Amino acid sequence: MTGEINRKQLLISIRLAVTLVIASFVLFRDPAGHEAEIFGYAWISVLVFTHFLTFWLPKRFFGQGRFLPIMVVFDTVLLAAFLGLTGAVYSDLYILFFLILCMAGLCGRFSIILFCSLLFASLYSGLLIYGGCGIVETPFYCSLRPVMVLAVAAAYGLVRALIIKEEKQLRLDARERYSRLFAASDVMVYTSGLFGEYLSANPKLYEAYGFTSEVAMLGFLYGDFHTPEEAGLFQKHVDKIFENGKPVQYEFHDSRLGQWLSNTLSPIYDSDKDRVFAVAVVSKDITERVRKEDELKKAYAKLRETRDQLIQKDKMAALGRLASGVAHEIRNPLEIISMGVDYLENILPEDHPQSVRSVKKINQAIDRANFIINDVLKFSRKNHISVEPVNICEVVDESLVLSGHYFKKFGVNVLRLFPSAAVSVAGNRNMLIQVVLNLLNNAVDAMADSAVKELGIRIYTSQVDDVGYKTGYRGADYFKMGEQMAVVEISDTGRGMDTNVLSKIFEPFFTTKATGDGTGLGLSLAHMILDRMMATIDVSSQPDKGTTFYMRLQPAEKIHMIEEEEKNGQ
Repeated sequence: MTGEINRKQLLISIRLAVTLVIASFVLFRDPAGHEAEIFGYAWISVLVFTHFLTFWLPKRFFGQGRFLPIMVVFDTVLLAAFLGLTGAVYSDLYILFFLILCMAGLCGRFSIILFCSLLFASLYSGLLIYGGCGIVETPFYCSLRPVMVLAVAAAYGLVRALIIKEEKQLRLDARERYSRLFAASDVMVYTSGLFGEYLSANPKLYEAYGFTSEVAMLGFLYGDFHTPEEAGLFQKHVDKIFENGKPVQYEFHDSRLGQWLSNTLSPIYDSDKDRVFAVAVVSKDITERVRKEDELKKAYAKLRETRDQLIQKDKMAALGRLASGVAHEIRNPLEIISMGVDYLENILPEDHPQSVRSVKKINQAIDRANFIINDVLKFSRKNHISVEPVNICEVVDESLVLSGHYFKKFGVNVLRLFPSAAVSVAGNRNMLIQVVLNLLNNAVDAMADSAVKELGIRIYTSQVDDVGYKTGYRGADYFKMGEQMAVVEISDTGRGMDTNVLSKIFEPFFTTKATGDGTGLGLSLAHMILDRMMATIDVSSQPDKGTTFYMRLQPAEKIHMIEEEEKNGQ
């Protein structure tokens, strides 16, 4: 592109030099007559006028087309006419033709140089003969002038032809190297037009889309191989490049190839650099990078979840110790209050219904306080548990029977998905029933206002294949990669929970129920019970889309491991 810019500049510079030399000749020589002087000024005017035209013409006119040869021939004839009409045929101004040769050299064709040289030599020779050669110089010296023009033109033309040939060879070599690089590239490289049509494609691209050659793919549109969403995204970036001429880069998933690709789009300008006429695209496969980024994000999320659960465990232990002391301190004055209420109940007359109702409310409040104290003591107390093989399917069925009246009361439909064979786990039967009952009752409460009330229970065995809380490769993990575990899923169609509630769901005393409907210790106790059995409990939920709890239990073969851990924890 620099060559095209220089071609215009050189052309204007050469013509300006010719104009200045001839203008000086016209202004400062002795006039050869009024008519000759008028022709001189007219010639300068024509040359200046054409200067303005060439200055304002777009640079694309100065490529190797018809414009430059026509201008060179025009200037050749114009110079010969000037020499004849102004009487300067015997002056040394014919040397200015060598500058015109430089203009002809810009055309890049030896034939133009030769044609203009023969034309000027013929016209100049005719002028010399017509004007009488021997008036100023001898015929011999006069004949040398056109001969010198032809000799210099031939020498210059040959040198110029050799240079152009060398430049063409260099361009061919560069194009060959580019073609080899284009074909051997390990990324998909292609060019696209304004409407997304393929203008060129390397083998990496056309083979990926099932073509055997580049020619077979050319003319197809980008949208022929991509979804409307992918094609729309590509076209949006192509339009942006045609509008502002700046490179862009974006990433997307190619549904046809099943790969994540990074597309770098760059503008391709025409020879004048006035406008973008195509877009060069380099498309690189980044599937592996995206996969590793996703794995890193998941690992980070699991790490954060594990950290939160470890913090939660320490918090629960501290709160348990505090709750135990507080519960005992509350129970002593509560017993005194209960004794006082019994005394008042015995001495109050029965014909005072208001007093009777007041005493009844006080007793209910005392019972409620005792219920909370018992839950707190259960939460804080760490008694030895016995572990045995338990059929978790039977445990869930027994829990369903115990909660059967609750399901009927609220019209809950239960969907069971149990395996045909028994699933034996390592645990304490009564404690597992307590955990399952808590999860079932919570699910029913969550569906109180739901139009569809379905409780789904699924039991299955699975192989550990993911890193999470107490799951992975560490020595302290309950479940190691590749081991078997039993999973109990309890799903409801209730109101669900947002992320803020989910982060607190296992915290002691946290509850979403109304005041008086719960202590907020049920899930905390479930978490602690399962932790004692080297099991885990997790939850997933979205607002208005229900909630699913996951109990992951050890197989019966791990009883000895749980007992050992229980012994070390005493």
